[in-house]
Amino acid sequence: MSEKYRADDKRIIKSGKSETIEEKYLQDGLETIVNTVKTPITDEQGNVTGILGIFWDITEQKKAQEKIKQAAEEWDRTFNTISDLVFIADKELNILKCNRAFAAALKTKPEEIIGKKCYELLHKSDKPWPNCPFEVAKIDKKAHMQEVYDPNIGIPLLVTVSPLFDDKQEVIGAVHIARDITELKKNENKLKEAMRIKSEFTSMVSHELRTPLTAIKEGIAIVLDGTAGKIAVKQKEFLNTAKRNVDRLARLINDVLSFQRLEAGRMEFKMEKNNINVAVKEVQKTMTPLAKEKKLNLISKLDKKLPKTKFDKDSITQVLTNIINNALKFTEKGSIVISTKKDRKANAIRVSVKDTGPGIKKQDISKLFQRFEQIESSKERKTGGTGLGLAISKEIIQKHKGKIWAESGLNKGMTIHFILPIKA
Repeated sequence: MSEKYRADDKRIIKSGKSETIEEKYLQDGLETIVNTVKTPITDEQGNVTGILGIFWDITEQKKAQEKIKQAAEEWDRTFNTISDLVFIADKELNILKCNRAFAAALKTKPEEIIGKKCYELLHKSDKPWPNCPFEVAKIDKKAHMQEVYDPNIGIPLLVTVSPLFDDKQEVIGAVHIARDITELKKNENKLKEAMRIKSEFTSMVSHELRTPLTAIKEGIAIVLDGTAGKIAVKQKEFLNTAKRNVDRLARLINDVLSFQRLEAGRMEFKMEKNNINVAVKEVQKTMTPLAKEKKLNLISKLDKKLPKTKFDKDSITQVLTNIINNALKFTEKGSIVISTKKDRKANAIRVSVKDTGPGIKKQDISKLFQRFEQIESSKERKTGGTGLGLAISKEIIQKHKGKIWAESGLNKGMTIHFILPIKA
């Protein structure tokens, strides 16, 4: 036995008490770790006459402890390499653990943060922050993500709070991960500014185009009606072609302006109780001459028992015009039917416009309401347009808390429906 253990033996003999000692020794070339309990053996007079040693091999236990220690150290290293600000808090919002990034953001050390209330550190408050996502997570037991900006913190953060549970699935704390989104916000602001400039430019150009266009339309109209003198048949044909194209250009400009106002949130809606059938009849009357030019029947089938509901008449008239104009554009023969009825399931008024045109493939229906989208049918549609009419209609219907959709199939015509909620 080594000098160390002899010294221990003497100490045990002198103290007269049992003592547990951890020892290492080599056996068959392998290191073995044991816990040794050494107990003095005494005679009747209490004199120590020997030592009873009991040994437990704890090699595997020590290896397991070492692995746990290594795993904990590895977790700490990983935890502290995360660039986002991370802390773990209990149900009472006491910080239990934080990473170095979080401590660095507060210009302090992790050990000086542990045990403190998160709202005291972050929000300089003596009570929980009123917009704290953890308060919501405690109730619904779900993770929540929220943009947070508090002047006391000084930077915009995207915070994710994930609740922690005990064995009974009760919330006992939460992991808070905060990401600095300063650069993201800067880029968002740059994008908003670019959109604003684009919007203003579009509006300016469109308005500038409308002025000379109005003069051209009036000039053509004066010549066509013979006010400026008699015109030949061939001249009239050319003037009518010019008028149709000027009218088309005017519609394109109006579409661009309407979409720009909708996109910028500058289109005003005058929500009043109206009769949808009146709006349908007015649009039908306006569009009938165009239908007759193409030898198409424009028919209305209206439910006369429909209640009045609140909507902006001008914008819904625009929706109806866009949909019917779209149907007229692509239908070469047959009819276009406008119908109204009550959608009891949705508690709404449904308006449908059905044509006998070529229709489109089912997989193309989702493209109908996308801006600047043109869909060619099997007959290679040659009609022009911005592709904004139905996109504008969708925006307007959504502003009314309604819904718009289409039903079609190749060579099966097209039906476009929209609903407006019935409001008291």
